[in-house]
Amino acid sequence: HPKKQLNVLLEALALLQQRLPQAAWRLTIAGNADPSYLRSLQALTRHLHIDHRCSWPGFVEGNAKWDMLRSADWFVLPSASENFGIAAIEALAAGTPPILSRQVAVAEDIAAAGAGVIAPSDPHGLASLLCRVLEPPTPAMRCAARALAEQQYSWTVIGARLRQGYAAILDRKLSCL
Repeated sequence: HPKKQLNVLLEALALLQQRLPQAAWRLTIAGNADPSYLRSLQALTRHLHIDHRCSWPGFVEGNAKWDMLRSADWFVLPSASENFGIAAIEALAAGTPPILSRQVAVAEDIAAAGAGVIAPSDPHGLASLLCRVLEPPTPAMRCAARALAEQQYSWTVIGARLRQGYAAILDRKLSCL
């Protein structure tokens, strides 16, 4: 979706390529998109001369999705607006630290836990950050990513929070009777 700002990421990667042409990086963009939007992004990669570094597997699910997330060094989402960021949480669960714009609701929590990085939302700022994180994340950051996913976003934790929330609502309702 255009709100994911993949154009910003592509422009940042083109700047990265100009600054560090020898850098070894690849971008995999997974997911469904409106065909005309997808074609425009693919055309942009050609225009920016980074198409040889990009792959477009389409919608990926199940074990293939988890394998893809685990094998990635970073998960990058420079979105203009995410009310949560489920894909970022999935990356955490796979042990892949995310690079997120501040507009992704979970970005601050992830950065505070040392489980990922907050990125600027403009191509030049994002390119500068990408230049600094060309190396794979440290094992400690990968562990922090998995730990944050388990401690804050696992179904066990979410279920316990829901149970507490509903219990609090019922307690208030019963005390009003």
